[in-house]
Amino acid sequence: MKKRMTLKDVAKLANVSTATASMILNRKQNVSFASDTMAKVLLAAKVLNYRQPFQPEQDVAAKRENVIAVFMPSATGNYYTAISYAINCAAEKASFDTILFEAYRDRERELRGLTFISNQPIAGCIFTYIPYHQDLVEEISKRLPVVIIGNQVSQAKVDMIETDSYRAGMLMAQHLIDLGHRHVAFLATDRSWPGYPSSQRIQGVRDTFQQASGTRLTERIEPIGSSLQLDSKAYSVKLGAQMALSCLDDLSITGFIAVNDYIAYGVLDALANRGFRVPQDYSVCGCDDIFPSSLSQVSLTSVNHHLQEKGESAFHLLHRRIKSRQVMAADNEPTEQITRMEYLSTLIVRGTTARPPAGRHT
Repeated sequence: MKKRMTLKDVAKLANVSTATASMILNRKQNVSFASDTMAKVLLAAKVLNYRQPFQPEQDVAAKRENVIAVFMPSATGNYYTAISYAINCAAEKASFDTILFEAYRDRERELRGLTFISNQPIAGCIFTYIPYHQDLVEEISKRLPVVIIGNQVSQAKVDMIETDSYRAGMLMAQHLIDLGHRHVAFLATDRSWPGYPSSQRIQGVRDTFQQASGTRLTERIEPIGSSLQLDSKAYSVKLGAQMALSCLDDLSITGFIAVNDYIAYGVLDALANRGFRVPQDYSVCGCDDIFPSSLSQVSLTSVNHHLQEKGESAFHLLHRRIKSRQVMAADNEPTEQITRMEYLSTLIVRGTTARPPAGRHT
């Protein structure tokens, strides 16, 4: 028999005291709590099917419609929009519709999105990044199929399409080392966000240079917060240009590795404005291989993460989970195996990398 959820279970999932959970759920007067605390308690009660203040759900599974929710950090850039487009195309072929939610890597905004989908008759949910509230997402996945696209560092107990961002860092670093570059600048942004890919890329670059004798790595890593403004791709390009300019006084630097293509675009722009040629004077390598990087006037060497295939596979994995739960609906607690898939990133060599100019080594 399925366990009846208690107020203590709700408090534990929301990471608050039982008294706090009780006051919020009973809407106690003359007591105030932070908005995110209230949202977490209400969402925890919802996903655990706690009977007060919520009424018993009547055959929830039967009410699910052919609609899935897709969570994105932002829809302003090519990386996540390429993934969501692939999801949408696969969903359309299966007669499913999608709703998109931009979280902007903000924990409270993501929480509002989780609360929203928990109250909607949707069939499943795909996260195109590692969610902040993994504990709540895991609870939601017990009632609603969930798939996450993200880095291998996540231990979330849901179906996942994984990316090895450490490998991406290694590929970029080894490429420039193999070309003969001995002093390279690595430019990155970093955030305090679970599963944020730059931290693994940074370590992959570092380790590769540490293992290569006679090489040097100069790092410019700009920590940034989570906001709509800072998630702007124009901001990333500007930041890349600023970090590149700060490295030009050191004439021994012959190449730049950017943590993503937008940072790389900023590097290319800064070098062009200073009259330098790429790759004759400097080599530039990016990561993510978004669409503009393949254009002939850009021709950026970059790491491809197979975004189309990931988006399609994420939907197919979710669709399979939806159908399997429909078949197993008669069982109280069906046993399900967690599926994890990985697409190995590959380096796409184009026109922005070459052997370093003679006489620039120290």
